[in-house]
Amino acid sequence: GVDALVGDWQAWFASHSKQSFNQQDHSFSIANLPLLHRNQLGDEDTQVAYLPETGKITFTSGSTGQPKGVCLSNDHLCLVAKSLADAVNGTAHSHLVLLPLSTLLE
Repeated sequence: GVDALVGDWQAWFASHSKQSFNQQDHSFSIANLPLLHRNQLGDEDTQVAYLPETGKITFTSGSTGQPKGVCLSNDHLCLVAKSLADAVNGTAHSHLVLLPLSTLLE
């Protein structure tokens, strides 16, 4: 299951809400899940690289090294979705997706 939503909430609140997001205030939630700012994760020794255009972070298992997050842009996800749709030439009446869309777009 999901325990919390992690993101850069200042940008989201600026475009979707009249309120501003405060990292110390844990009362904000979406779908009853607490919102955590990405800086609230890990400790001071944790190295965090975050690209401003990130639409999704895919976490690797670390099979070739340390586990890590891979930043994918929304533009990249849309490009992959379009290329998949073009490749299968499918319609809503001819195909069923069983995996989460985010998994298919990696």
